[in-house]
Amino acid sequence: MKSNGKYVEIADQLTGKITGKVYYDRLPTVRELAAEYNVSLRTIQKALELLTQRTLIVADSTRCMRIVHRPQSRVIGVFCNFRKGNSSDVLVQSLRRRIESDDYEAVFIDVPDKVCQDENSALWRYGWADGYISLYGTSDLAIDRCLKNFELPVVTANLGRGRELPCVDFDHALLMRKLTEGLYKRGFRKIALSFTICSERISEAVKHEFREFLKQKQLTVPEQWISGACEADVCIPKEARIAKQFESIFAQNDTPEAVICFHHGMKFAQALLNGMRPELTGRVILAGTGKGELPEPDFLPVEFSYDALAGELWQTLKSQLGGKKQSGLKLLPPPEINWHVISNKDQ
Repeated sequence: MKSNGKYVEIADQLTGKITGKVYYDRLPTVRELAAEYNVSLRTIQKALELLTQRTLIVADSTRCMRIVHRPQSRVIGVFCNFRKGNSSDVLVQSLRRRIESDDYEAVFIDVPDKVCQDENSALWRYGWADGYISLYGTSDLAIDRCLKNFELPVVTANLGRGRELPCVDFDHALLMRKLTEGLYKRGFRKIALSFTICSERISEAVKHEFREFLKQKQLTVPEQWISGACEADVCIPKEARIAKQFESIFAQNDTPEAVICFHHGMKFAQALLNGMRPELTGRVILAGTGKGELPEPDFLPVEFSYDALAGELWQTLKSQLGGKKQSGLKLLPPPEINWHVISNKDQ
């Protein structure tokens, strides 16, 4: 058989094993299947994509490949992208704990893009779970569209891709305003914005709020100090996006005193600046969204609560499951900012 048809043969054999209940509730891992059939991981992945269009196989990345036999109740599907995330993330673990404490089973689904876009696939035909939570990833828009078509209970955690669906997200614009106001109060006037989160809707909201701050304080900064991101930037590695923006911000001799960073982790930005303009080390404040990072005299990470996000997502979905219609957007405020590490500009 031709090599490009091997995955079809494997899918046929796996279908037979599922029908015969050789595999009942889960499949072996992708690596185990590749070793069993002596083929590449890519061939197995293609076979699984084909299999998912025939029967309901979901890649529960926290508990292996799942076979879902059209459960009648008490199951919540959580769409995520473990190619970019981690199954030990606070958000995932908190969601699982909350869902299971209410006697539902949580299935975390890493759905291939092709399956998301194929509305004839088994995933969409069966509408198998009681409700769905869509977290993040490049396939969210397709997931949102399909779930909306089926009118199933669903809530999303991405403002940029939530569209008309019920959505819970962090208030990035409010965090930006709190950071700029705090820096201004401490004597900083030359402030830049570096935003690399790939949601054009969030980016535009943050940039609008930043420009409003400059207008109210009668401040003027170079246009290249105000940078944002769009949906298409998801194809560009995060580090490359940060580097491009920092190169623009620090290209001239006139440099900012502080940069508001939205990078979901700021240590790379700090190392980049130290390598790019070592003479500015300790002289430019970096403040923004951190992830497990500690503040320093020139470094102010603020970490949104993913545990709180999990709680709001589950409460919103539970309200839908209870018959209450949910719509619109709920934004979660940032935590209190620890300003004691930042000295006033004139000191």
